[in-house]
Amino acid sequence: MDPKRINVVAGRRAAAYDRSGMAFACATFALVLLAGLLTKPFRAHSEDFTTTDESNQTEFFSLIQRWENSSSPDLELLKRLLKLEANLPNWPLNTPREEFRGKLLTTIGNEYKNRREGPPDNVEQAISFYEAAITTYSLTAMRSHWAEAQHDVARLYADRLHGDRAENLEKAIAGYENALTVRRPDSLPNEWGQTQYYLGNALSKRVRGDRAENLERAIKAYEAALTVQRLGASPVERAKTLSNLASTYHDRVLGDRGDNIEQAIKFYREADKIFLRETFPQMWGWTQSNLGNVYIDRLKGSRADNIDEAIKLYNAALSVLTRGTFPEDWAWTKSSLGRAYEKRPIGDVEDNLQRAIAAYDDALKVYTREAFAEDFANTQQKLGDLYFRRSGRDGTKNIELAIKAFDASLSIYTHEAFPQDWARTQHERGLALYRAPGGGSCR
Repeated sequence: MDPKRINVVAGRRAAAYDRSGMAFACATFALVLLAGLLTKPFRAHSEDFTTTDESNQTEFFSLIQRWENSSSPDLELLKRLLKLEANLPNWPLNTPREEFRGKLLTTIGNEYKNRREGPPDNVEQAISFYEAAITTYSLTAMRSHWAEAQHDVARLYADRLHGDRAENLEKAIAGYENALTVRRPDSLPNEWGQTQYYLGNALSKRVRGDRAENLERAIKAYEAALTVQRLGASPVERAKTLSNLASTYHDRVLGDRGDNIEQAIKFYREADKIFLRETFPQMWGWTQSNLGNVYIDRLKGSRADNIDEAIKLYNAALSVLTRGTFPEDWAWTKSSLGRAYEKRPIGDVEDNLQRAIAAYDDALKVYTREAFAEDFANTQQKLGDLYFRRSGRDGTKNIELAIKAFDASLSIYTHEAFPQDWARTQHERGLALYRAPGGGSCR
């Protein structure tokens, strides 16, 4: 498999580590936030009541009571509260108006962020409410809440599907850096470490700027996070950071390539001590697969031994990343296994090629044209290469299979959408046609 492609997919897997536990964390935050809103400071100034706004105030307090008694706040209730707050000429609470509004905007943002069903613009809605909360908090002394909203909106921009990818990542990086002006290691160490971790993720995926410099900054952010993520207090967070630090060293541009790969192995091995198979099976499987990718590229040691170690690691990963339970992870690991057998320098050549073909064929059971277009095209292109390499034996059949695979790949790799992949695949298809009985035509 193309090393560049492997690194892109490995990055996708590595980034997925941070999704575990998110729902619980968000729910906990909402409960803490609600407790802060509805404790003693929210006594009404009854002397401020007027005839004009008495009806709105009555509804306002009624909705606050409903909010207090609800384990899952109703979004429409929260939005009605926000509207009432804006229309109350006399503020009836001891808590400053901007503080209340900021917390309410943040809670609405959380509700949109956590939605699993409904309109597809939930993320966009969450972003708009978080940004309104940031503006509101800037008028108050609640700097920690301002920083939290900066962090939360940055996470949404980092994964945002709408808009320009490069611009979204710039906004994410800016949000994390803003949060870090308040979240300091001496006063808010856990929050500081969390933001450093996510800043590292954004920098490692950054489109703009110098690639080498972005990765250096990502490494520094991950290393900063590790200074506060203690093994005893936050082992999962530490393991996620170690895994992403390993991935970044694997991709690193500066420094000695061989040393960078050894560092990647070291950090993945440290994460492996935390992500145990028994307690974190999926994360353990991801770690084995990512380690396999590093061993394929390893420069130190025996090439044959490194490839066989990668095969061993992929097979270990497949023992937990099954097609039935984790289909996309299974397909990704099968594709990586195919790459390992394709590159294996020892053993029977025909047997290695057949095992590589079988692994890629397995991956295509999940990587369908409709569901995973680019993965489908990439895998078909690799299959075409393998069949072409086998054309010395049973040439006609293998050439036909190679051309069929290249054609399937070119149904996605068009000149307009993927010019480089299209050109490479056309070249390989042309070589296959040259060997085919009777020749053929270019697409």
